[in-house]
Amino acid sequence: MIHELAEKNRSYRRFHHDRKIDESTLLSFIDNARISSCGGNKQEIRYVTVTSEENTAKVFSSLKWAQYFESWQPTADESPSAYILLLKKGGNAGIDDGIAAEAITLSAAEEGIGCCMLLNADKKKIAEDLDLGDEYQITLVIALGYPSETVRIVPVENNDIKYYRDENDIHCVPKRALQDVVIARK
Repeated sequence: MIHELAEKNRSYRRFHHDRKIDESTLLSFIDNARISSCGGNKQEIRYVTVTSEENTAKVFSSLKWAQYFESWQPTADESPSAYILLLKKGGNAGIDDGIAAEAITLSAAEEGIGCCMLLNADKKKIAEDLDLGDEYQITLVIALGYPSETVRIVPVENNDIKYYRDENDIHCVPKRALQDVVIARK
C-alpha cells in the first residue's frame, strides 16, 4: 500500500485551479505532519495555510516551477488552489522539514490531491505579501491542488535523471532501478 501511495506522490505542476481544497483538509494534512518524527522532539516547524484567491495568486507569482523546463511556468488557470507554508525561526530547512513535507504530500496523495514542494521561491516576498512578520521564516512552500496533468515514473536511461514531457504531454520522471541504488548487502 505505501508503495502505491509513494508512486502517486509525484511533483505536479499543473492543476485544476477552480477545484478548491477546504481548510479542514489542509489542517488534517498538517496534523499528520505535526505528529511525525522530528529531531529531539523540538517541534520547531510552524505552518501557514493559504486558500484565498487573492493570497494564492500572491504566492503563485513568487514561485519558479520546473528546473528542467527552463522557461516554462504554469498558467494562472493551471495554478494550485492552496498552499501550505513551512516556517521556522532562523529559516533553515532541514531533515524535519522533509519529514513534515512528506507526511503532508503523502496525505494529499491519499486524497487524490497533487502537490509540489518548492524551494525555488521568493520567500521574503511571500512573507511580506502575506504579512507574516519576521519571527518565523519560510523554509518550504507546498503547492496543493487537483492535478490536471499525468505524471509517470520511467526508468533512467543513459544516466539521465532529468524529467521531461513526452509526445503525449505526459510528465515523465526517471527513477533509478532498485539494484542501482542499493550499493551493498552485507
